[in-house]
Amino acid sequence: MLNNKKANSWKAFYANHEANEELNKHLASIAVLSTYGMDPQDCFMTMTAQESGLLLLTLSPNKTELLLYHQLKVLGGTATQPTHAYVSLSDFDCKAATAKLDITSSLRDVDVNTPDWNHFAALEDSEKEFKQLEPQEHAQVILQCKNLIPILPDLAKVFIHLSEMDPTSITVTFLSIIFTLDAKSSKVEGQDSYIAHCQHITQFCWAATKQYIEPIVVSPSFKMAISQWAQTTYEPCIILANVPRLNAHRTAESNTKQFFPQSLEMFEGIKRPWKQVRIK
Repeated sequence: MLNNKKANSWKAFYANHEANEELNKHLASIAVLSTYGMDPQDCFMTMTAQESGLLLLTLSPNKTELLLYHQLKVLGGTATQPTHAYVSLSDFDCKAATAKLDITSSLRDVDVNTPDWNHFAALEDSEKEFKQLEPQEHAQVILQCKNLIPILPDLAKVFIHLSEMDPTSITVTFLSIIFTLDAKSSKVEGQDSYIAHCQHITQFCWAATKQYIEPIVVSPSFKMAISQWAQTTYEPCIILANVPRLNAHRTAESNTKQFFPQSLEMFEGIKRPWKQVRIK
């Protein structure tokens, strides 16, 4: 399901996606898409079957930043292309980088003891306090999920406008957003609790800070099929005048730059202290 009108960037596309309201309301249905113990290929295919408004959070290959993948797709499985390719886009300007993900060997279970929610909730706007958080010896709070988790659109649209991508900065900002959204929606009929269904996201970010999350392995691919998929993914969503035509014969150097840790210049906006973040 796509927007009725094309956007001039992926930021604008997701900001106004028609699935946002439904995804933001039924939060429980999002969390279960990254289930601990699920077969990696089945997990990825389940995610691809969801609305195109779904965005997935993980640790970047450089292990110092978080990133979002979107427009997940499984290619192949045909007589002419029997091998599956698990692909996605990252970045949110008019041109997003294409990523080929090694799902078979690197989409893994996460099973880690984390601080409980009360300790996260008690934090003020201090990144130093967040970094010092540790699990309590007398109370086991276990995070079980995959190392690639879906997040609700309300958090994703904040993420893509931040300038700092490290897990600590992201989590401190997310905490403010979660509390604000929960307070605003407490009387909305049928609304799942933001606090109840977003705790695992803050736990995931904490685990990433502690290097307990393994990144998804990303590799370059020069196959025509992936270039064609990327182009056809843009066409219904993004105004083509803003998108450079993809060239399957570009140099190896340019392809390599597309796949590996992206420059933070791709992310616009200025980081705001978490107490000052407002939801419109």
